[in-house]
Amino acid sequence: MRESGDLVCWGDNDRGAADAPSGRFRAVSTGDFFACALKDSGEIACWGRNDHGETTRAPVGQYRSVSAGGSHACAVRESGEVICWGSNYWGQLDVKPGRYSVVSAGSSDTCATRQSGGVVCWGRGDISELLEAPAGEFRSVSSDLGWACALRESGEVVCWGLTEDGPYGAPSGKYRWLRVDGFWACALRESAEIACWQRGDKGQPDVPLGKYESVSTGKYHWCALGESGEIACWGNNSSGQTDVPRGRYHAVSAGGFHTCALRESGEVACWGAEDDVDRPETDHATPVDYGQAVAPDGQYRSLAAGELHTCAVRESGELVCWGRDYRPRGHPRIPAPGGTYRSVTVYSHLTCALRESGEIVCWYPGYLDFSDGPPGKYRSVSVDEPCAVHESGKLVCWPAGELEMAGGEPSSVLIGWRAHPLAEGYRSVSAGHVAFAVLE
Repeated sequence: MRESGDLVCWGDNDRGAADAPSGRFRAVSTGDFFACALKDSGEIACWGRNDHGETTRAPVGQYRSVSAGGSHACAVRESGEVICWGSNYWGQLDVKPGRYSVVSAGSSDTCATRQSGGVVCWGRGDISELLEAPAGEFRSVSSDLGWACALRESGEVVCWGLTEDGPYGAPSGKYRWLRVDGFWACALRESAEIACWQRGDKGQPDVPLGKYESVSTGKYHWCALGESGEIACWGNNSSGQTDVPRGRYHAVSAGGFHTCALRESGEVACWGAEDDVDRPETDHATPVDYGQAVAPDGQYRSLAAGELHTCAVRESGELVCWGRDYRPRGHPRIPAPGGTYRSVTVYSHLTCALRESGEIVCWYPGYLDFSDGPPGKYRSVSVDEPCAVHESGKLVCWPAGELEMAGGEPSSVLIGWRAHPLAEGYRSVSAGHVAFAVLE
């Protein structure tokens, strides 16, 4: 939402979720393939997917807030009454009586903060009794995928939900903001440090103590670069991906089942990707050692670890990649596009690099002939749903195609860029699965 009150949306638009209406708004909330916004008048406007009346059943009247969830949405009237519409498969529309100040619609449940300060949740049909919220007074609440976390007036965070998917314990301490998104929750400490935790048991403890300059997230593990140059990794260590070699580093990148870092000497050190150990149950049948942790000799300026491959830019500007090659040429070395580069970024299998000239090239490991990228010169690039910051400061995003195989060869890959320029004035960009964030 711009300062003027106009809405701008981008990302997956298969169901029209990015077709924001015109007008002036004061709040917006995005759900699964649909969105709702609160007009200056207090009225609600919804657009996008309408499989369960998410957009056409929005109530009339004036509201103070609105929240879009998985296939339902809820809003708080000026009177404090909560109204919900859309799918009620799990009972997520069955609002409990009371007056509320804030409401949060999740994937299959809803939570709200009473005007008295208590938190109430409903949803998930026959197991809704497991969603009973703890007693006390709270500032805010956020919920998704059958669990919720709330921020007490005292600053502590408490989480709860479906017992079979626990545990739900949040790190101790005092916070001023929190967010639940899928299986994850993150909160901002009063000290301005960030703590994140996951529903269930993936082996992740609290973030290690200390001051950190950057954090990198892998498939099931995390690594942080300390102010002293040391690296701390935590989370699942089934393939040795958190066993950090001693030394001082300039950068770190956590991949699928491996981690790579740039030493102060400019050399690359990688660890993990061990195939002879147990891994999470969902990955037992998937080999993880494709040589992505076997770094070539030399000095480098930047690096990025993907799920099964790694790329780095030498001091000379040459781009080098190693790990899984999706063409049957073997590994660990993967052909990389020629030229000189400033940086490289990897998400899962898709790789994008920024040339010294400012141009962008994107490709899948082993398929340089299927590369793509928007024309022009850029400052930075981020992948998954690729986005880049143009040298003018404008943001450009384009859809990433899937690497579909047929008879051992790709049947379709990058489907071409489709620019979604926004306003000027950005310095960097970071992209998620269907969402983008920019730094002004």
